[in-house]
Amino acid sequence: MNHFFNERIVFNTIEEEGHLAQIEEILKGGGVSLVFIETPTNPLLKVFDIRGIVELVSKHKNEKGLPRLVVDSTFCTPLYQNPVALGADAALHSATKFLSGHSDCCAGVICTNDKDLHSSLTHARSMAGNHLGESPSQLLFEGLQTLKLRVSAQKKNAIAVAEYLRSHSKI
Repeated sequence: MNHFFNERIVFNTIEEEGHLAQIEEILKGGGVSLVFIETPTNPLLKVFDIRGIVELVSKHKNEKGLPRLVVDSTFCTPLYQNPVALGADAALHSATKFLSGHSDCCAGVICTNDKDLHSSLTHARSMAGNHLGESPSQLLFEGLQTLKLRVSAQKKNAIAVAEYLRSHSKI
């Protein structure tokens, strides 16, 4: 079972422009166990090429299957972006934000197709005692019932604002 608790952590801030070349350079240096990206980013909404990063990470995987690619996909929700389907090892979503819709519970979601990673995460969760209680689970469940409707309305409103701003003479 893989555990990540005693790993050396190095943070690299990647700029949106030329991000694939920047990530390739970091991976060439070796010793990378995890590539973690957020796309779109909060709050600047920078977008990164998940498929391109998957290719780079796959090219540098060792016999232990490292590095892994984890994508924080909170802003897109699973309705608009599925990093695991694009080849990422795992995807994260803040259930406190879009998924619950009301910020009335504090929760998160980790998705993966990798059985070994799932086993490690399940073990770590049970050791930490990190389980969502009955009341927050119910609030999250209720919020999920309206997710598609809420995100669809947000998209429609965002497009209307963008079209207005695009046609405005002072912008």
